[in-house]
Order: sequence, then structure tokens, then C-alpha cells
Amino acid sequence: MYNLLKFCLTLLILSNIECAVKRERFGMNVQDFWPEHKDDLTQITWSHATNSKEKLESCFVDGTMMIEADVSVGWDGEIIMAHPPDKVSDLTFIHLLERVLQVRKEGLRIGLKLDYKDIDAVEPSYQLISSKAEEIDFPLMVNADILYMFGSLSIPIDPDRFLSLSQQILEPKLSPIYSLGYTTPSIGHYTHQNLDSMLDILSKYQIERGLTLPLRASLLANSAEQVLKFLEKAPSDTTVTVWGSQHDPVNIDNLKLTIQMIGLNRLYLDVPQDLEDALRPLLATPPTTSFQSRISSTLQYLVNLFFYIF
Repeated sequence: MYNLLKFCLTLLILSNIECAVKRERFGMNVQDFWPEHKDDLTQITWSHATNSKEKLESCFVDGTMMIEADVSVGWDGEIIMAHPPDKVSDLTFIHLLERVLQVRKEGLRIGLKLDYKDIDAVEPSYQLISSKAEEIDFPLMVNADILYMFGSLSIPIDPDRFLSLSQQILEPKLSPIYSLGYTTPSIGHYTHQNLDSMLDILSKYQIERGLTLPLRASLLANSAEQVLKFLEKAPSDTTVTVWGSQHDPVNIDNLKLTIQMIGLNRLYLDVPQDLEDALRPLLATPPTTSFQSRISSTLQYLVNLFFYIF
């Protein structure tokens, strides 16, 4: 009896220690922060390239929910918000972070997506984030294009350096949302090999929660089967972030069907306004869930894909 009591007491102590450790990690996921939108994440609104003080201040009054900003290194080595090749900005990283923390204290519900364009910006910015960890009570998303796709003109961020630094500096104090993507061409599709390479990285770094996969709309429209297979293998809370560039050639019908198959409860929509306007009629309608409807959607997608290929 004594040994049994001693064993139970030990389990209780270890459980309390584990809970205490979990409580020391800050940050939130989007679904908990905006529970009213957990069944339709396309309602989350995004700013784009918030790389100036003027654009940042606009986000606090225009209904933006997630601020997206590009993290780079300036000419003088300071961490700034700028998209390459720009090396000058009036918005520094520390100013961005401190302003978001300030408006959070004032009661504004807003989150932050940091899009890393330069691997040399990662460690110093992470150190600043870590120093403010106890104040971060909002979704913090860290984005990097870590894998190369054939046809892309961009060089990916080193996945090993990016994720190693994330786990060494951020994860002891924070629960970041990882947004891990690809450098992409504007036309084509994602292959099983592309997506399996991402699964390999998730396994290598034991990323088992808090992942969103940013996929280019023009490619996602032709990749439903591959992406659905990826989601079956990925962590159960994995989401997709659909993004696009202004002049990308997007098969709207295919994209609508693909969004239906993924589900609005696991998909963010961060695309140019004209594309969003074209998709909204679908998003305003409750998704169909009947077996016949799913078969019909799948057949329509296959027909569209046939004409895309041939």
C-alpha cells in the first residue's frame, strides 16, 4: 500500500510539473484566439507586406486580424521590415513587435505573421521575441519558404537553420505557428514528391502541432489529390494557407472544388482581392457534405484537370 501511494504521489508531482512547463509557453493558435471563426478560417483577414509605419498603423483601425510583414536585414545590420531587394525601411522589427504588444494591452485582438526573407534575420529577431515572450498572448506565425520547386526563380531559406533556431530560441518559451512553404513558379502543380519532402522535414524536427502549409492558389487548383493525401499524413491540426500573386493564372473552378474538399475549418484565404471576390460566393454557402456531393465535386475536379493537362 505504501509503495502504491508513493507511486501515485510521484505521478501527481510529475503531472503538476508538466502542466507548469506548458503554462510557461506563451502564444495562442488562431482557432482559440478567434473561436467564432474556428469553423470558417477564411474569415480571418490579413494585411500584406506591412513594411512601413504607415501600413502598420492602418492595420490597427481597418479590421485586419493577422498582420503579415517581411523580416529582413537592413544595410546597417538592423532587423527591419522590408521585402528584398529593399534594404531600407522606416519600420524596424522591434518597433513592430512593441506596437503589437501595446495594442494588445489596449484590448485589440490581432495576431502577427512574420515572413522571413533572410536567414540572417532569424536569430536576432527570435531573441527579441523570446525576451518579450511573457507578453505574447496572440497568434504568432513564423513563415519561411524552405523547399525549392522546379521552375522557381527564388532560393529557399535553409530549413535546418530556420527550424533549429526556432526550436532552440522560440519553443522553450513560445508555441509558434509554423508556416512552412515552397519557392514556386506561377504555373504547374504540387507533386507527391514536393509534399513528401515537407513530411520528411516535419518528422525530422518532430513538428506535431501548429502547422499551416502555404500553397499558391494557381498550383493548389491543380493539386487536390496530392494535398489531400498530405493532410491525411500531416499532424491532425494542420491547416492550409492559400496565397497568390496579382497576375497568377488561377483555374477558379478547380480552386473552388479543392477548397470544398479541404474544408473551410482548416483553410486560410490570403489572396488578391479579385480572386477572393471570385471565391466568396462559394465561401458564403455552407459546404455540402453528402456522399453524392463529394463524388460530384471529385468528378468535376478530374474533368477540369483533364482539360488543364491536355
